[in-house]
Amino acid sequence: MAFSAPVGYVCALGAVVGFGSNFIPVKKYDTGDGMFYQFVMCCAVMCCALVLNLIMSDSSVAFSKDAGLVVALKSPPFVPLAMLGGFIWASGNVMSVPCINFIGMSLGLLIWGATNMVVGWASGRYGLFGLNKDAIANPALNYVGVALVLVCLGLFTRVETKTRADLLREADGSLDETLLVDEAGDAKVVEKPGLFGVGTNARRTAGIAMAVVSGVFYGSNFDPPQYVIERHADDDVRGQVLNYVFSHFTGILLTSSFYFAAYCAFKVCRGDAPDVRRELVGPAFLSGLIWGLSDICWFVANEALSFSVSFPLVTSGPGFVAAAWGIFVYGEISGAANFRVLGLAFVILVVACALIVVSKN
Repeated sequence: MAFSAPVGYVCALGAVVGFGSNFIPVKKYDTGDGMFYQFVMCCAVMCCALVLNLIMSDSSVAFSKDAGLVVALKSPPFVPLAMLGGFIWASGNVMSVPCINFIGMSLGLLIWGATNMVVGWASGRYGLFGLNKDAIANPALNYVGVALVLVCLGLFTRVETKTRADLLREADGSLDETLLVDEAGDAKVVEKPGLFGVGTNARRTAGIAMAVVSGVFYGSNFDPPQYVIERHADDDVRGQVLNYVFSHFTGILLTSSFYFAAYCAFKVCRGDAPDVRRELVGPAFLSGLIWGLSDICWFVANEALSFSVSFPLVTSGPGFVAAAWGIFVYGEISGAANFRVLGLAFVILVVACALIVVSKN
């Protein structure tokens, strides 16, 4: 099944909305160190793959005198190499929650979105990692569009966001601060070490670094399944992009389970209990379902539009969705200066997306 360009654009839009919103179900919860959250999320992602695999399976019904009614399912082929993409993605996802705790959801999404876009776009445009080069009718427009997306995402880093810790501090005036008395007897407010035992500047630096590394992993996670797909492009079964979702998502779950098991063992060896929070199960599972459906949409967009078009579109949009949540619901972004920057970035992004779309034809 080959998907048309209009279907690809609709799926790209669905992926943008989903990726910009999948953290919302857990926004009001304290996710702790994030390891339990990402494990539950990846379990939900695998559920999406199971349902899709059933939909993609060929079924036949027969009646046997001995066994009665028999339903046979022929599932899509399982490709171990495609699991590598799941390993790559899950390795980046492990850092997502600490990143958001350090620098906020909006800025975190925007930074790793930029890195994600560059790596994924370059994989298709230049045929990195053994992939075929994308056929672009007007490469110049594509280059300009991608450059404008980078300018746009660069503007996002100028937006000042409030983290969850900042909002809680404003609410009760106590978080991360303590009143101390110096040797002269004067009271003064000093900052406590923040999350993970580091101060504000260190948290911001670490958060940005984790966002960049996550972006590199996110940007290359489609390469292994795409490598296999391109080598079976003329095969009616193995050449269909959705046949690789199950293998890819299996890699995600196995890798996530490994990281969570290693985390639990590490905590126990240190004499601590793993940070497992029952109240997170439902929200984290919903977050994973949203992400899983969004990633399936991205698979379709990749096939219908190519990496050179789908990556700039899908990775640039979630930042605006997240920013909208941050402005209208959570109060992470406020102030006329921030709104001017976001307005300028939005105009640039609209132009960039138009150029990228036109460059395809």
